[in-house]
Amino acid sequence: MTTEESFENHVLFLKTASTTVDVLQSWDFSFDLLDDDDHEWLIVGNLDTEIGRIRLMIAIRDNPCQWVLFAYHPLVIVNSMRAKTAELCMRINDQLVVGSYELNMDDGHLRYRQGIDFTGMIVPSVMIENAINLALSTLASYHTPVVRALFDGLEAKEVLAEV
Repeated sequence: MTTEESFENHVLFLKTASTTVDVLQSWDFSFDLLDDDDHEWLIVGNLDTEIGRIRLMIAIRDNPCQWVLFAYHPLVIVNSMRAKTAELCMRINDQLVVGSYELNMDDGHLRYRQGIDFTGMIVPSVMIENAINLALSTLASYHTPVVRALFDGLEAKEVLAEV
């Protein structure tokens, strides 16, 4: 990568980071900027929703030009239910067109992840808004099936047929 390309990526990175902060502020979102070094920003926030408090993490990097959103489900899955939840995540992902459901097998955190490659562009606010809306609606849409599969003993395939 040339110095000129590196500089251009950095400008796109800074403008995308600024746009992300503007979107979060316009939604009256509570968030903190955990890391704002020269090449990567990490933004963490909380949002109270109908399914509980959702934690968002947004990572923005300038090389490679990546904007990544993680939306954490309010449930933390206990060890004995992780294998069933992993199957459920796989089946949910079969239904998704964008993003993916993930389960951290070590700590039980359930999350939705979506990324944008912004090489050669600034991520516009409408894309950021759409990504956040999609993350929140995906978590809300699959909340009841997750609860029913884990706590009511229903099969993953059965509860996902209702979504």
